[in-house]
Amino acid sequence: MNAEIVLKQMVVIFLLIMVGYILQKKKLVTQKDGACLSKLIVEVFNPTIIVSSVIGNSGSSKGNIAQAAILAAILFIMLIFLAVPVSRIFAKKRMEQRVYSLIFVFSNLGFIGIPVVQSIFGKGALIYVAIFILEYNILLYTYGYLLVMPPDSKFHPESLKSLLNMGTLSCLLALLIFVCHIQLPYILGTTITYLGNVATPLALIVIGISIGQQEHLYRIFCQWKLYLFLIVKMILVPLVIAAVLKRLPISEELAQVSVILMAMPVGSMTVLLLKENNLEETLCSDSIILSSLLSIVSIPFLVFCYRFF
Repeated sequence: MNAEIVLKQMVVIFLLIMVGYILQKKKLVTQKDGACLSKLIVEVFNPTIIVSSVIGNSGSSKGNIAQAAILAAILFIMLIFLAVPVSRIFAKKRMEQRVYSLIFVFSNLGFIGIPVVQSIFGKGALIYVAIFILEYNILLYTYGYLLVMPPDSKFHPESLKSLLNMGTLSCLLALLIFVCHIQLPYILGTTITYLGNVATPLALIVIGISIGQQEHLYRIFCQWKLYLFLIVKMILVPLVIAAVLKRLPISEELAQVSVILMAMPVGSMTVLLLKENNLEETLCSDSIILSSLLSIVSIPFLVFCYRFF
C-alpha cells in the first residue's frame, strides 16, 4: 500500500461525500430520498458489486479464501474480547458499555469498506470483503442482538431470519461462483457489473446526505471522549493487528485488506439495532458521523505506519 495513493483516494472519497452533503443542504434531496437510496445500495448495488468482484477474478486462490475465512473469525473474536475492557474505560453505566461494545466491534464494511478496498486494491480484493461481511452479518444478528437486548428478555431464534438478507446471500453467491469457477453468461455478468459500478459513488453520496441531515454537527465535533475512543478503535487496534499480520505466513494483500477493514468507521446497522429495541441512539449516531469523517485522515495515516512494521 502506498500512503500517497491512499491519501488521494480518500480525498476522492471525501469529495464524493461532500457532493451528498451539498445536495442535502441545497434541498435537492429529501430525507425520504436518502432513505430510498440507502435501501437501493443495501438491497441492489452493494450485493451486485460483491458478485461482480468474482466475475473473471483469478487473483485469489482457494487457499487465500480459506485463510481469509479463518482470519476474519479470529479478528472478530478478538474484537469481542477487547470490547469488554475498552467499553469499561469509556463508560460506567452497563447499557452505555454495551453500546460502546457494539460500535467497537461492528464497523462499516459495506458502505465505506467496499469503496475504500476497491479504490486501493481493485475489484478483485472484494472477495475478501465478501468473506468478512458474511461473518460480520452472522455476528451482528447473534452477538449484536444480545448486546442490545433488555436484561430481562431472552434471545429469540426468530431474529436469525434476518441473516437471510441480500448482503449475506450475495456473499454466499460470490463464494460459490469463485470456488466452483462458474462462468456467468456475458449479458448477465455485464448487467451485474454495471449495477455494481453504481455502488461506490452512490454509497459515499448517501453518507454525505446523512451528514447533511444533522442539525448539530458542532456538538458532535466537541466530544473529546468519543475522539479518544475512535483513536483506539480506528488507529491503535488496527496498528496492533498490522504488526501481528505482517509476521504471519499469509497473503500480503489479505493482510492489508484485513487491516483496512479493521480500521473502518462505525457501522450504520448499529443504530438500527438500538432503534429496534427502543434504546438511546445518540452516542451511536454521533460515532458513525464522526468516525466516517475521521477515516479520511486515519486510513492514510494507518497505511503510512503499516510500512514500518
